[in-house]
Amino acid sequence: MIVFDVDGTILPGTSCERLFVHYLRDRKVLGPRNFVNFCIGAFRLMPFGLAYMAKANKGYLGGLKIDEMDTIATEFFGREVAPKISQAAISRIKEHQVRGERVILLSGMPNFLLTNFSGLLNVPEHYGSVLETADGCYTGLTSNPFPLGMGKVHTLQRILDRAENVEISWSDIVFYGDHWLDRFLFEEVGHPVTVNPGPRLMRLAIAKGWKVERWE
Repeated sequence: MIVFDVDGTILPGTSCERLFVHYLRDRKVLGPRNFVNFCIGAFRLMPFGLAYMAKANKGYLGGLKIDEMDTIATEFFGREVAPKISQAAISRIKEHQVRGERVILLSGMPNFLLTNFSGLLNVPEHYGSVLETADGCYTGLTSNPFPLGMGKVHTLQRILDRAENVEISWSDIVFYGDHWLDRFLFEEVGHPVTVNPGPRLMRLAIAKGWKVERWE
């Protein structure tokens, strides 16, 4: 099994969701209510740390229509994201697929954004944030476990538990990631590959003997 993180790895140097928020703001889709919802979400997630608070907070989506977001996300992805995807990542994914290996995308971004990566990269299996909905709109809340830090480990464990007729060991898994919080999953898998690591993750990768790659 081959697992790819997306932000900072397949999409080097940036975050799809950060770009998406700017895209919504510039098109006047986000209003004061969305900002208030985001602040409420930040306060609720504060005990989990700043990185978790920023990445897991989907409060800005509260009240936005599901169908509208799907349409905007597709347009946004084609204009702002697809040209920024690493060619090295595309090549590596294809290499694994040619060998007949099972490739998975695992990210904290909302599923309606991640599905666009899935389509472009021809990777049907993808797991992102599962968003709560009500009356055809997003509530701004997510379902647990959120795929960040140990949440990625728990999410992948659920995937392994659901595997039918195939016994997959953690030692067989290859994981490509870039973030310091990915260290929890790096520790679990048999083949960790750090991509574009920052200084802290680089030091840990060297100490642990993990593979380091640079994808531009």
